[in-house]
Amino acid sequence: MFRYVMLACGLWITLAGIGVQAQEDGHPLEAAELIHVLDVSQTIDAATATLDWAYADTLGFVVHLTIADLPPDLQQSLFQTVTVSAKLRDTAGYEFSFQGGGFGPPDGAGKLAGTISYYPQAVRQDVNTGEWQVENDYFRNRYETLPNELALQFELSLVDPNSQYAPVPDATGQTPPTTDPASEPVGPFLFAFSIPLPAP
Repeated sequence: MFRYVMLACGLWITLAGIGVQAQEDGHPLEAAELIHVLDVSQTIDAATATLDWAYADTLGFVVHLTIADLPPDLQQSLFQTVTVSAKLRDTAGYEFSFQGGGFGPPDGAGKLAGTISYYPQAVRQDVNTGEWQVENDYFRNRYETLPNELALQFELSLVDPNSQYAPVPDATGQTPPTTDPASEPVGPFLFAFSIPLPAP
């Protein structure tokens, strides 16, 4: 069994277990030069998501992204969106547990930047049996030897959470329309990438 790359817990909490840092100051992982630069973008319905960088070790994962040209109502609900729709998984389908994240206010160009972090616990649903497989310690249980890099997939859909609920009839019994174009979901944005892991 491989030896764990054990960053001090305090270091991980400081560097990775945070949601938003002041964007002008950058993220502590950037300052420590620990990030793996990706800089890949996708544009859907005029909105552009850029996966700027990622970080991974046996204690967890962090991704940093920038979103541009997002409708105002979707900007306002972005924090709620990432808690349910931002998914990180490996190529075998194991989805890592969301830890935290969020976005700062738009910059002068209307871009929003933020980080999302994940625990090293993962779940996968067996396509044949429908049963859920749980890996409470993904790296220890999945690998005898820690690989040099890990292939991952990041998925994000941008949606107004209010649009996910059935409309409630008003006092006259009329049901309000639900086709406001600004509230239509945008995505999913899908990014496939590989990230190096610290040597044991």
